[in-house]
Amino acid sequence: MFMVILMVSSESLPHEVLSHDELVEKENLRKACENNMCHAFTECQPVKQKNKDSGDWEYVPICMKG
Repeated sequence: MFMVILMVSSESLPHEVLSHDELVEKENLRKACENNMCHAFTECQPVKQKNKDSGDWEYVPICMKG
């Protein structure tokens, strides 16, 4: 009889399981400030706003004092 012991570090396990919608929202949040044109003394903050034309929610980059 053979016994196999598998050791897995806790770092290799996912800490949270996200749904598809949550993954898409997280990616959109990241992309909002990817190519921002903020001044050196400000930082880009993604803000969720409703699109007036389509009615969909989207993240837009806003430059704010840090």
